[in-house]
Amino acid sequence: MNHRDLEYFRNRFLTMLIDFQRYEELEAQLSIKQSGDEMDLLQANQDNVLILNLKGRDQRFLTKIHHALDKIDAGVFGECEECGDEISMDRLKARPTAQLCILCKEELERVESHISSDRPKNGVKVPILVSKNVFKLSFGEEEKENTSSNVIPFL
Repeated sequence: MNHRDLEYFRNRFLTMLIDFQRYEELEAQLSIKQSGDEMDLLQANQDNVLILNLKGRDQRFLTKIHHALDKIDAGVFGECEECGDEISMDRLKARPTAQLCILCKEELERVESHISSDRPKNGVKVPILVSKNVFKLSFGEEEKENTSSNVIPFL
């Protein structure tokens, strides 16, 4: 990646950091506690839960921005952290904090998809091979151990 591209992304990340600071200042001004009846307090509590979730997401994004700035300083911004190949400029413009090239990201998503599709949903009975001729039924999060109701011989 050339010097001009690195400066473009550095400025973009620094602008993002400034925008986050403005957002936090505005949020602090708007988060003045108000009293009210039980419904107002319930709504305020739900709003606080939402704000905490958003702050967690924002913190993860800020961490990615700082990581990208560190990579720019080290001269490795735009390199895939998995295979070392260059991440395409189109991908970086769409997702500047991308750490993987598109091929490595797609492979990661395939693996994650395969792992999550193997997990049973709560309340769904999924046969699991226990031994060569016996299957055990899984009941979501709870799994019953070796009772006659959940072990099925494979015919």
